[in-house]
Amino acid sequence: IDRARIIEQTSVTGGKPIWWSHPAFANRSVYLRNDRAIHCYSLATPAE
Repeated sequence: IDRARIIEQTSVTGGKPIWWSHPAFANRSVYLRNDRAIHCYSLATPAE
């Protein structure tokens, strides 16, 4: 497990950028959102 900046932080609290929403996992994908967009990234193994 590692940290990766995949989506821009759009909320600021106490002078620090934060995310309020947690990632969601479904159908071999991860769903991320901020105040401006929703992103879906596949976690499936590529077919050869």
